[in-house]
Amino acid sequence: MGKVNGERRLNAKCTLKRIKQVFSWLVTWLTPKRSQDAKVVSLCLLAATTFWFLNALNRDYSTRISCAIRFNYDDSTYMATKPLPDKVRLSVTGYGWNLLKKTLSLDTEPIEYTISKPMRTKYVTAPFLLTAVSEQLQGLRINYVVEDTLHLDFDRRVRKTVDVRVDSARVNLDKEYVISGPITVNPTRITFEGPASVLDATDRTLTISLPATRIDEDYDETLDVSLPGQGLVSADAERVTVRFGVERLLADSREVPVQEVHYPGSSPAFGPTVRVTYSVRKTDAPRVAPGDFNVVADFKNLRVEDSTIVLFIEKVPPYIRNVRLNSPSIRVGNDR
Repeated sequence: MGKVNGERRLNAKCTLKRIKQVFSWLVTWLTPKRSQDAKVVSLCLLAATTFWFLNALNRDYSTRISCAIRFNYDDSTYMATKPLPDKVRLSVTGYGWNLLKKTLSLDTEPIEYTISKPMRTKYVTAPFLLTAVSEQLQGLRINYVVEDTLHLDFDRRVRKTVDVRVDSARVNLDKEYVISGPITVNPTRITFEGPASVLDATDRTLTISLPATRIDEDYDETLDVSLPGQGLVSADAERVTVRFGVERLLADSREVPVQEVHYPGSSPAFGPTVRVTYSVRKTDAPRVAPGDFNVVADFKNLRVEDSTIVLFIEKVPPYIRNVRLNSPSIRVGNDR
């Protein structure tokens, strides 16, 4: 047993010695002193590698490759609602040169597949695709298509024109400010283009929401239009300009006579007045007159227990806002 182990150690030392000799020989050949010999060795290695490579390319191989594919259809009438596959994987057999060319994408022309009836074509199976691929990939034998089915989704391409407006009731103004004139939008109409399933469900009016809050000065902003369809819809205008003026309201008040109705008698019940507080634009303030308000006391609403009548305002001009009565009710005296 000891003799066997000794022989193994001796063989290992001999092998290590030979490896060192080969390594030392390579270093000697590649040193500057033997540069000419090194060049010769390098050229020999390069020639041998090239010969092996060229010889290998002259054989047939089977492998998988990925080829670009393009689907042809009437895109003026139809559109894809999901991204179409742009590559297809194939198992092929062919000459080494042809496989190398495909692998390096030297042949850049994609495979073309024509869809004559997009609305009826929901998928393309491997057998149909294999026929089209085999006709276009010259020099290769197609064993099979790796993907069993390519799923497609098409819809009719349509256009729809909508009106553009701003909901004035949702404009966020600062306290005591009002819109002083018409709201202008430019453009007033936008034409969408996209799949019919999306645009058929789109309203005829596109309402623009203003992101600004507590507006206290004239508004003039260009805003992005929110398009439906998650990237499937385009528009002839993707931004609109919104303009309008604002004006601060003035607080004012005045005494207004109370008008009684349904009084059970022929003589007036009373002739009091009540103070009305309101807000009005500065430009409209001179127009306000006592006759613009009609405060009514209806005797049908008389509370017998305390002889009071709740007042209500029957008439207010449209340019007056925030109208309120300082006294919501009035007491009817016993002497009336």
